[in-house]
Amino acid sequence: AKLVLDLGAGTGILSMLACRAPASSCRAVACEAYGACATLAERVVAKNGLADRVRVVSKVASDLEVGVDLPERADLCVFELFDSQLLGESILPILRDAQARLLVPNAIMVPRSVGIRAVVVECVALASADLPEIRGAPWPMMLSELGLFGDDIAILPLTEVWQAAGIDFSDLPSLGPNVATASPKAIASGTAHAVAWWWELDMGGGTSHSSWTPKGTSNGSAAARHHWRPCLSFVEPRGVKAGSTLQISAVHDDDAVWFAWHDPGSTTVPPRWVEGVTTIPPERERLLLAASAAFAGSLGRAAAALADASSGQNHEVLLLPAEDGLLLPALASALSAPGVSGSTALIPARTGRRLMEEGRLPGDLKLLAGASSVQLQPPPSVLVVEPFSPAAVLPWELALDCRRRVDAVKSMVADDVLVLPSVVRFLAVVVECSSAWLARQPLPDDICGLDLSEANASLLPRRSMPLECHLCELPWRPLSAPTEVLRLGLREAGTAWRGSCELLATAAGACHA
Repeated sequence: AKLVLDLGAGTGILSMLACRAPASSCRAVACEAYGACATLAERVVAKNGLADRVRVVSKVASDLEVGVDLPERADLCVFELFDSQLLGESILPILRDAQARLLVPNAIMVPRSVGIRAVVVECVALASADLPEIRGAPWPMMLSELGLFGDDIAILPLTEVWQAAGIDFSDLPSLGPNVATASPKAIASGTAHAVAWWWELDMGGGTSHSSWTPKGTSNGSAAARHHWRPCLSFVEPRGVKAGSTLQISAVHDDDAVWFAWHDPGSTTVPPRWVEGVTTIPPERERLLLAASAAFAGSLGRAAAALADASSGQNHEVLLLPAEDGLLLPALASALSAPGVSGSTALIPARTGRRLMEEGRLPGDLKLLAGASSVQLQPPPSVLVVEPFSPAAVLPWELALDCRRRVDAVKSMVADDVLVLPSVVRFLAVVVECSSAWLARQPLPDDICGLDLSEANASLLPRRSMPLECHLCELPWRPLSAPTEVLRLGLREAGTAWRGSCELLATAAGACHA
């Protein structure tokens, strides 16, 4: 190759590897849209002595111009524009534009192609996550850690694995949708809830790379892992008998991959979304939380606590739901308990109007849009706080947000108000989790003959910053029993709080966190 075009260059590692290849005399243009990352790539390239052969350009690919950013059309294109869902980083439009304007005809593409591997699964434990309005959005999950193809049958394969679809990057598909219908054979009986799928890249030269990773171990004695995850695409639940043949379609356009049962009598493309839905709802995790029986069940327990505390009294209740109001109808219904004479909800006016238009509010629930100078008579003696905020991800952030909301309405409630929940407890456990620990370690100064240590200052978070993760998707092992380390009362004044405890080891191992 004479000129390499690196799309989504990141640190510039692919450009440098191309220029470092044996007998290579090529040059490279490394395109990186994010300015800070492009600046980092320039430093990494310079540290490796390749500044005269690798040019870093901080532009989106569609703004690149031959004669300005590239001296000529490139004859080799390398790219890492993949997310777990495969197409979420606009790889197809970017490559289509590059082939039209920036690459010579029949330019070499690395990777050469991608295939989608799929299997129909039963996943009873995850079935509550199947909401029809978000069925068109694949869920990236570390399926091997959740039991797929392992001893745990939380996710049970019902069919053989099949090649569901493929894309040749030298011969890109039309704008789509593109449909491939297959007939996998059922190997077990059960209820088909979803299609588990992952992608496999053909890198050329007999080398491949997959978004699937095998189940790991807490001490790291397993194959190397990466940040990509397989996906779970829910379909309409259907009973399956072992030995039967299923008909299922894999569909993709430029934006996404989705699956649907094939209807032999239909000539239309299976739609990605149910009628009325056109895109991924921004609060899809929140929708699942609102639909969770376990989460809503806590409201019932709050109602029972209120009834126990009533002792023949009639209480006025002030509800502090999350701003989106998704759980307000359930909250109001659960608190229609003995001893409650009336309920008022503090919620943004726009949210209240939407819920009323949808007919989802009890007629006797009063709404307030603000708490600045409102005086309720009689003052509420019970305050119920929904423990959720879209801006509070970490547990202590959520706890402090709940207390701020309680503090904001203290002038509206009785002095001896009963706050539900009243206390937030934080539990800690010592864990062995090598793969999560490795995510916080610096890059070595020799990766495939390149020194990427310049990137460490930008890539590594401070050690004091907690790692947000779902432990169920990580190989980990507890080394101690859960123990309370902090406690925050929602009626307490002030914001300074601290605690300590002794964590007694219950197993031997390497303590990573």
